[in-house]
Amino acid sequence: MMRTWFFAMIIATSVIGAPVVAQTDRDEVDIVEISKSGDWTIYRTIRGDPECGVISRPERTVNTKDGQVVDVRRGEILLAVTVLPSGRYRQLVSFQGGYPFAADSVVKMTIGSRSFVLFPGTDGPGREWAWPEENGDQELIEALKSGRDAVITGTSSRGTTTKDTFSLLGITSGLAAAESCAANL
Repeated sequence: MMRTWFFAMIIATSVIGAPVVAQTDRDEVDIVEISKSGDWTIYRTIRGDPECGVISRPERTVNTKDGQVVDVRRGEILLAVTVLPSGRYRQLVSFQGGYPFAADSVVKMTIGSRSFVLFPGTDGPGREWAWPEENGDQELIEALKSGRDAVITGTSSRGTTTKDTFSLLGITSGLAAAESCAANL
C-alpha cells in the first residue's frame, strides 16, 4: 500500500499544540492537539481527510558516520500512529527521519527483543518517511503498546547512521483516545 499521502499530514504537526495548516497535493490539512498521554500527543484533523492519531518525538538521538558520533542537521523526527475512522487499514504506523533515507535502504525498529523493518518512500518528500510492510501495522502496534521504548535506526542519503529512541510511555492510552476520536469523526 502506498502511504505517500501521510507524510504531509504529519509535517503539519511540527508545532504540536497549536492548529497548523499544511498544503498537500490533495488538500489543505489542519491538525490540532486534543490531549497528552505520557510522552505522546493525541491529535485530530479539523480540515481535510478525517483522521486522529498519536505522535511523539525522540527522547534521544545519536548520529554516527564511520563509527564516530557526528553533529548533523535534521528536520522533524517523529513516530506516529494514524487512526482512520473506517476502512481496511485503520491504524497506520509511520516514522519521519528528518532526512532522505539512502536509496534501497531499510529502517530498523527495535522494541525490546523484537525487530521490525520499515520501508522508506522512494521519491520526493516521501523519502524522509518509512512504514511497515502492508499488513504489518497491527503486529508493530501491539509491540509498541507492550514495550518500554522503540529504537529506530536508519541511514541517510549522505551515509550517516541515525539512532532515535522513543519512549512508549502513554502510547496505549493515547491510542485508545485516538480510537475514540476517530469513532466520532
